Amino acid sequence: ETRSIMRNMARLLAACGGLVDVACAGTEPFVPVPTAVVVAPDTAVLTAVGATRRFTAAVLDQRGDTIRGAPLTWQTTDPAIATIDSTGLLTAITVGGVQVRAGATDAPSLGVGTADVTVIQLPATLVKVAGDQQTDTVSQTLPLPLTIQVEDADGYPIPGVVVGFVVTQGGGGTTATTDTTGASGQASVSWTLGDVAGLN
Repeated sequence: ETRSIMRNMARLLAACGGLVDVACAGTEPFVPVPTAVVVAPDTAVLTAVGATRRFTAAVLDQRGDTIRGAPLTWQTTDPAIATIDSTGLLTAITVGGVQVRAGATDAPSLGVGTADVTVIQLPATLVKVAGDQQTDTVSQTLPLPLTIQVEDADGYPIPGVVVGFVVTQGGGGTTATTDTTGASGQASVSWTLGDVAGLN
């Protein structure tokens, strides 16, 4: 048994080039070194004010593998357009473009991983505000204009939207066939009733 152990020791020394180290050169434990930060997704479009989007980030080592548990810091380049919390949850504040940045807390010299975000508002709902329940005599212009509000999916008003108006019953007409929503997201036209009594 002693001879067997000695033979194995001899083989180990030969493999290590004659060095009497505990481990052979090249077999030391791998030590990951942070080399890059990657954010996903790298682009996103939010279609409503108040909409949210989750981002994730990974700190990569020199092999391109993820260093698990690496602490991160999050920020956006313009918090007036969108904010992001410590978990990577972004919230749209207003329309515009912004960049998300994630950095490795323990390795600030790495720089940051980035993602580009665009916040827009898509019309989702038309809300009647005023003017749809009135009574007057024939051929008269109603005292209250017809007013509607254009909202996105989260209920925020959208300015700059062209809204069309058309009379579908009772004759008469409106002062304009379209109006563009203002800062409040509202558009309105005056309505003149038809010349026959009844529902308009």
